[in-house]
Amino acid sequence: MVPTLARLPQLGLIAAKQFFVIHAARQSGKTTLLKALARDLTGKDTHVALYCSLETAQGIADAERGIPAVVNAVLYGLTWHPFFKNLPQPTVNLAAYTTAVNSLLSQLAQAAGKPLVVLFDEADCLSGPTLISFLRQLRDGYVNRDMAPFPVSLALVGMRNIRDYKAPVDRVALPAAYDRNRAGFRGRGDRPRVILDMRPTVVGECPGA
Repeated sequence: MVPTLARLPQLGLIAAKQFFVIHAARQSGKTTLLKALARDLTGKDTHVALYCSLETAQGIADAERGIPAVVNAVLYGLTWHPFFKNLPQPTVNLAAYTTAVNSLLSQLAQAAGKPLVVLFDEADCLSGPTLISFLRQLRDGYVNRDMAPFPVSLALVGMRNIRDYKAPVDRVALPAAYDRNRAGFRGRGDRPRVILDMRPTVVGECPGA
């Protein structure tokens, strides 16, 4: 089972404004924990935290259709969010799918008025060009946070190890070093860290952001 909220190492990563990855087995309580974390962060009035499941984009490898599915999943999550439901819905040009995710997250970060945290559940449902475009847009938003609004912290959550994310996106030239001995990534400098597993051991640094 995943840890309780009080024991979450992710809380430290969020405070440090990191992008990270979590993986754990099915029925281990990931979704319940993520929703509780989003409610807790938003309720403390220090952050706005958004939970979003990407399961509806499963099997859509074509980025021209897959990225709009990701955007629509986020927009759906806004309709019941305690903060965003009271705001006008962002306008996103779905035809410009190579920047649509980046544009949406930037608009949400600006509208939040406080640090925005995004928790993407079922992130390993994405595949092929959709996954590559998604990660590229997250990376672009991350490295340009000093110039444009973007979430201060972001999690990709699923059942697969970070190595399984890396395999189809080697060509993206993500800023990470693969360390087989540690079964993870070693970050360099101020690049984002990674949680590879929700079991007690925290290993690895720097995903595809």
